[in-house]
Amino acid sequence: KVFYKGKAVLIYIIITLSGGILSFAVADSIPIALIYTSFISVVFLFIILVNNSLALKTILLTSALAAFGTALIGIYQYLTGNIEVGWIDSEMFAGMVRIYSTFENPNVYGEYLLFMIPLSLVLFFSTRRWIYKLFWVGAGLALVAAMLLTMSRGCWIGLAAGIFVYFLIADRRFLWLFFAAVIVMPFVLPESIMVRLLSIGNLEDSSSLYRLYIWLGTFS
Repeated sequence: KVFYKGKAVLIYIIITLSGGILSFAVADSIPIALIYTSFISVVFLFIILVNNSLALKTILLTSALAAFGTALIGIYQYLTGNIEVGWIDSEMFAGMVRIYSTFENPNVYGEYLLFMIPLSLVLFFSTRRWIYKLFWVGAGLALVAAMLLTMSRGCWIGLAAGIFVYFLIADRRFLWLFFAAVIVMPFVLPESIMVRLLSIGNLEDSSSLYRLYIWLGTFS
């Protein structure tokens, strides 16, 4: 029954393990395939354990509070400068820092925030008490601030695309807010963020060039 409910995950696991076994570099690929399998298998625990509304609310609330905690740690890193510098092209972005909170990698942290920012919005709308709404507004803003400070361009694009799709599905009348925000951003965002954003696709950036080589290798 559990595997039937999670059949899409089971198919994903089979494909992942097959990719590891059939890889050009089997010895390197199988451990990675096993790691991904371990991560995605957590879904089966959710199916077993999260079987009522109280369990669902509890795990969502706990997850959101944990995310808020990571945002505070990340903002503290930025304000104190207690951070390792090594996740950025030092020639193109001299002096720029990227927070990673408890994740050790700003890109991975940004991916995590992509999931947690919408959750804070859900909790804001699902509560009726204004004091809780105020808290989740603050938590959501902290998560967005942490997202910006990761300097992860891919995650910024992912967040913007998610917001656009949400308005497109939920109520297209509010799409003007999205476009208005895009127009206003260059005038309100810090220069460091705009420089980072405008560097998307610039092959002089070692990060962009690295990704291009990955894509070319994949196509080959």
